[in-house]
Amino acid sequence: MNENNKKLHLGNKMDLDDLLGNALPEIPPEDITRAATPWKSAFRLIIIGLLLRLVTFQFYGLQILLPAIGAVLLFLGFRSLRKENRFFQSCLTISAILLGFSFLYAILSATVYAVIASTVPALTPLGYAGMLLTEALFICFGLGIREVLKKTGTKASISVFSLALWYAVLALLTFFSGIGGVSLILMLFALIALLIHLYRLSRTLDEKGYDLTMAENHMPNPTFALILGIVLLIGLFAGSLFFGRYPMNWMPESWEADNGSWRARLLSLGYPEEALNDISAGDYQILCLQDAEAITVSENIVSFAASGSGQTCRIRLTNVAIRNQGDSLHWVMIYHFRFLDDTSFPGREEWDITFTSDSFVKKYLLTDFGLLCGRVLEDRKGETYEAQYYSLGSAGYQSSAFGWQSTSGLHAAFSFSSLGEHQRGYVAYRCIWTNPNPMQLACGENFYHQARRTYPIGPAAAEGDLPNKKGPFGRAYAFYVLAADEEEFRIIDSGN
Repeated sequence: MNENNKKLHLGNKMDLDDLLGNALPEIPPEDITRAATPWKSAFRLIIIGLLLRLVTFQFYGLQILLPAIGAVLLFLGFRSLRKENRFFQSCLTISAILLGFSFLYAILSATVYAVIASTVPALTPLGYAGMLLTEALFICFGLGIREVLKKTGTKASISVFSLALWYAVLALLTFFSGIGGVSLILMLFALIALLIHLYRLSRTLDEKGYDLTMAENHMPNPTFALILGIVLLIGLFAGSLFFGRYPMNWMPESWEADNGSWRARLLSLGYPEEALNDISAGDYQILCLQDAEAITVSENIVSFAASGSGQTCRIRLTNVAIRNQGDSLHWVMIYHFRFLDDTSFPGREEWDITFTSDSFVKKYLLTDFGLLCGRVLEDRKGETYEAQYYSLGSAGYQSSAFGWQSTSGLHAAFSFSSLGEHQRGYVAYRCIWTNPNPMQLACGENFYHQARRTYPIGPAAAEGDLPNKKGPFGRAYAFYVLAADEEEFRIIDSGN
C-alpha cells in the first residue's frame, strides 16, 4: 500500500472514531450518577414513607391520608429491593398488607360506616394487628440492612434495629400511659435522628460501591403510584357520594283509619296539633295514650348556624309529658322535632336526650326503654313518607351541666333523603316515678345537623358546632325541668 493510501485509511479511521464519540452522550458528573442510583432512590422512598406513616396531623383528614401515602411509598421502595434478600421480600409483603389496610381505612372514613365501625368492639383487635404488622416491618427492615452490611464487609451493629425498638416504646407509651408533652417531643426528635441515621447508612453503602440486586419492574414506580392514587380518589368520592349518610328505608306513610277519636281527646288536653299529627296509631297503643289524664308541653324554636354553609337553620323542639288517669306515678314522655327551614344538605342527623344524672335516674326513675318508639317523616310532592330511625336506644354520656358526672339518656341517628321537605320526627317512652317526694327532672336535648360534607366522618358530638369551633355540624340545644307530684304536673322551666 503506498503512502497516500495509508494516510487515507488512517484519516477515515479517525473520522469514524470522532463520529462515534460525538454521537454518544457525555458521562454525567459523579455526584449526579450517585444521586440517581437505584439504591438511593428506593431508600429515599422508604424514609419518606416511614416519616408519613409515623408523623401525622390531626386535621383535614391528614391523619388518615398521609399514612396512606406513606404506605404507597413504602411499597414502591421495597418493590425495587425485593430481589436483594428474603427480608426485603418480607418487607414488601408486609407493606402490601399495610397498603391495603390504609386504603380500606381511608375509603371507609369517607362513609358513615366509619362511625358504625367505631362502636363495634370486635373490630378493636384490627388496630393492634396493624401495630404488630408495623413492628414486624421494622424488624424485617433491620434484618435486611444487616444482610447488606455483611455482604459489604461492614460490621452490623444493633443500631439497625433501632427503628423497631423506637416503635415498640411508642406502642407501650400509647397503650399504658398515653403520649404527649415532653414524651412526645422526645419521641419525635428520636425519630428524626433515626431517619437521618438511615439516610447516612444508605450513603455509606453507596460509597462502598456495593452492587445491589435491584428488581426489574415491568411498570415504572411513577405509573404505579398514579394508578394507586386514582384508585384512592375514586374510592373516596364514591364512598362520600353513595355512603355518606345513614341508609333509611323510606316508605309512603300507611293510611290509618278511625284515628279521629283519640286525636280529638289529646287535642282537648292541650297536645299541639302539628306534633300530634305525626304520632302513628301503633305508637298510640304502645304508649297507652288512651289513658291520658293531663298534658304539659314545652316548646322551643332554636336557630343554629349550619357550619361552613353560611346558612341559618331553625328547628322546633317540642316536649310533651303525659300523666295517665288515676296514677300520678305513671307517665309518658314524647319528644318532637321539626325543621322550619330548608335543611340544605341531606347528611347525618344525631339527637341526644340526656337526664340530670345517672344515679338520679337509676334511683327514682324506671324507664321502659325497651318500648322505645318513634319515627321520622318528610314530605315529597304532597305525599308523606316515613321511616324508622337508623338507630334508637339508651346511651350513657358525660355531662358538665351540674359538674362532671355520668348521665343517662337516649340517642337517635338517622338521615333524610335529598328529595324531601318538612322533615320531622319524634321519640317516645313510658316511665314510672318511684320517689314518694315531689319530682323535678331536668332534661337536655342536643340536636346535630350535618350541613356539608366532611372527611373523615366521625361522631356528630365530636364534630358539632360547639363554642369557638366551626365544624360540619350545626348544633341546637334546649332544656326543660319537669315538676310533678300528686297535685301538680307541669314544666316549670325551659329554654335554649
